[in-house]
Order: sequence, then C-alpha cells, then structure tokens
Amino acid sequence: MNLDRILSTITESGVADDPDGNAVNSASQNSPLQGITSGVSNIASQLPGGMAGGLAAGGVMALLLGSKSTRKMAKKVAKVGGTAVLGGLAYKAYGNWQKNRSLRQTQPVLDHDIDLASQTIPSQLETSNGPGLEITLLKAMIAAAKSDGDFDKDEQRKLFASVEAMSLNVNQKAEIFEIMSRDITFDEIVAGVILDEHKAEVYLAAYLAIEVDDQMERAFLNNLATALNLPKGFSAYLEQQADVGVEN
Repeated sequence: MNLDRILSTITESGVADDPDGNAVNSASQNSPLQGITSGVSNIASQLPGGMAGGLAAGGVMALLLGSKSTRKMAKKVAKVGGTAVLGGLAYKAYGNWQKNRSLRQTQPVLDHDIDLASQTIPSQLETSNGPGLEITLLKAMIAAAKSDGDFDKDEQRKLFASVEAMSLNVNQKAEIFEIMSRDITFDEIVAGVILDEHKAEVYLAAYLAIEVDDQMERAFLNNLATALNLPKGFSAYLEQQADVGVEN
C-alpha cells in the first residue's frame, strides 16, 4: 500500500468545506490533511469522550480512503464525515440489490440518500459489549490496507504522524495506534456485525481503503465477503456504488 497515494487522494480534490461551511483550499493549509482532520479535531474537542472517540475513528477513516473512487468523494467526506458517506453508499447499493436493478443503472448517492441512511440505519452495532461501528469500520480499512503485504514501517510512521496531528486525547490516540500496530483477523472485524446494512458498510470501508490491483487484495475482499456472509452478488453492487460515488 502506498500511503503517500492515500494522503494525496484525499487532498488533491482541492476544495473542501470547513466546519462552518466555508470553502477552503486544503492544499494551501499548513498541513496537507487540514481540510479533513481540522474539522474532525475541532468538533471532537467539543464532544463528550464516547462521541468524540467515534468521530476520531471517522477522521482516521478519512485518512485511509485510498481508492480512485474517493478522489471525487473527498469534498463530501470533509463535509459530512466518512461514516455518513459510507452509510449513504450502503443504503443506495442495498436498495438496488433488493430491487435486482442492473449494475449499469447505478446512480451517484445524493444528500437525500445520506439523510435517509442516517434515519434508517442504526448508528451502532446490535451488540452492546463489542467495539463501536466506527472502530469496526476502521479495523476493516486497516486490515484491507495491509492485505497486499506492503504496509511497511515508514508508511505506518506517516499514518501515525497524521493521527498525532489530530486534536485527540491520549486514550483516543492510544486505541487507534494499537489497532494500527497489529494484525486484525476476519473474526475480529465481523464480530457483532449483524445487520445487512452494517455488513455493507464494513465491506465498503475495506473496498474504499485500497486500490484493488492485485490478487492479494481481491482475495482479502472475497474472504471478507464470506466472513460477513454477504448474499451472493451483493458485493458487486457495493463495489459498483462505490465506484460511481456521491454527488458533491
């Protein structure tokens, strides 16, 4: 995995919205990640610990969005958050799959879809004693990023530095660093993921974290689909929706 590519994918879209809705040129800020991480950090600093922890995970998710599809979604991610965009993608793909629509009919996700997803898809997993949804999504993305065997120490150091630059407390950073530092099993990723909509979000998170250009990454996604017990053919709808993206 080329971490420089991931970071540039987020920032090369140029214009992002700050927390007040004003357009900013993220490439012109002191930090190349300013367009996304500053908004996440500023909001997180004003929230209670548990809520801020979830938002922190969402911010790190934004750092990990690494496929070509995310280039055109960067502005929306900066505006509404990575988890909200994933929810909209999952909602749209799930509806298309249920109606057995042709993949060629896939349309971009609209703000309306994101709003409906937030109203209909629970914001947390069904189990109360496991990790939160955001942490589960983060684990899926990190495991996917490591799946090609090319997540070296230098790339890990750069990602750690990006997280360190976010305004998170010591416990939040420690949890995220711990997840980044170790191997993550499929059983760990899918634990507590019961609803089909949540399964869709987990698969989408992994898919968007990588550029699927070798057999190891494709094998990872196939194995994740099996571990999630996704219905046959559903992953194709999820990938197509991710490739079509959102309307900014």
